[in-house]
Amino acid sequence: MTRALLLVPLLLLLAPAARAFEVVAPRDGGVVLGASAPVEVAGAATPPQVTVDGRLVAAAWTPLGRGRWFADVAVAAPGAHVLEVTLGGARARARFTSHLATSVDAGDLVLARTLATKRPQDLGWGWGPAVLLYGVQRFGAASPRGAAAHDLVRAYHAHHAARGLPRIDHPDRCPPALTGLGLLRDHGDRTGEATAAVVADYLRRERRNALGAIDHLGSRSTLRSLTATSGALGLFTRRWVDSVWLDSLFMYALFAAQWGAHTGDAALRDFGLAQPGIFARVLQDPRSGLHLHAWDLRRGQPVGELWLRGNGWVAAAIVDMLEAAPPGDPRRAELEAVLRPLLQGLLDTQDAAGLWPTLLDRPDTYQETSGSALAAYALARAARLGVIAPALRDRARPTLRSLTARLRPRPAGMSVTGTSIATNAWPGPTWYRLTPRRDDVDWGVGAFLLLAHELRDMRWDAP
Repeated sequence: MTRALLLVPLLLLLAPAARAFEVVAPRDGGVVLGASAPVEVAGAATPPQVTVDGRLVAAAWTPLGRGRWFADVAVAAPGAHVLEVTLGGARARARFTSHLATSVDAGDLVLARTLATKRPQDLGWGWGPAVLLYGVQRFGAASPRGAAAHDLVRAYHAHHAARGLPRIDHPDRCPPALTGLGLLRDHGDRTGEATAAVVADYLRRERRNALGAIDHLGSRSTLRSLTATSGALGLFTRRWVDSVWLDSLFMYALFAAQWGAHTGDAALRDFGLAQPGIFARVLQDPRSGLHLHAWDLRRGQPVGELWLRGNGWVAAAIVDMLEAAPPGDPRRAELEAVLRPLLQGLLDTQDAAGLWPTLLDRPDTYQETSGSALAAYALARAARLGVIAPALRDRARPTLRSLTARLRPRPAGMSVTGTSIATNAWPGPTWYRLTPRRDDVDWGVGAFLLLAHELRDMRWDAP
């Protein structure tokens, strides 16, 4: 995302050092779903020994690369436990609580943190808060905190409506309209209708590029002017001036399809539904099914790598678009033709812990939580909708288990960890490798809540 533009040159100073011997999951003070703990260690040349509550347990370790190992360790009794791993003279431990029973239990810990720390007046009109609230709104339908979740979304739209209609000049300004539409469609609440209508009007009027899509930077935005700058930075950024990026499928195309379907605007609906096919024709690899990050229209070539979160944006956008293209709709076949090979590419690159590397063709890059949650969400929903084999829904289970085991305890609720900050389409893998990860990043929280909601019917306390 281009708001990180001026920070990215500093990332070369942030190259990670070799990791010490440590327990990555479960996190100290954390929780696990069900009667087994997804254990991951780092900094180990060979598999370590593991004990739970002082008793040596058998662990079938799977290497994840870069000195990382994964094993699923049974925990018989519910409650508090101490896990310890040893290798030679090195020792690491983590305390955790087992037997969290449902996916909603896990999501509710994250929602509690969000409700305790996010004030509507502090959430700007942009893509990050939009993804957060999209997850809050969806998960709130299954949560005992649902009324508070609804109030947060409604207060956000009331705050921005009171400030006047937002200025929409590029796709990353569009996604807050998704929850404005959700209020209207699902609750008959018109609080966000006016601002959502402004986004719809922008999407009708904005210039289409040669592909039939909207440029990532729009046609008249300030960001577009900044990226055309001269000097050394401009050597990298000028290729973004006329370009499309994967995340735009979630940022503008999804809303176009949903708003058009809800309001009867067939032209806007069909415009949104056409976007995945347009993007796929220039960005989807026919062998792996995965998508490259961006396309430079001036040069007629891709920019960036097989970026996990970008592929997660595509998959999540398409599965949510399907409600605007019911079975029998001619657009649905094209959506599924893009989605199925993409999901197969994601299945082929999922690791033993149920997660994905930030560069899908480079398993030595770090596991990233927001992209993993989006990928698993799309797999689970596509399986539930019958787009792929129903049994493949189970491939989302280890993702939620591993992400839950990585939650960081807080005074109120828990934080989603390991989400990369805004990520631009840079040439070569180095920039992606060096993009830092943070806790409580809006799009990481929103993606986690989407996954927890999609798996809301799954229980974890059964034998």
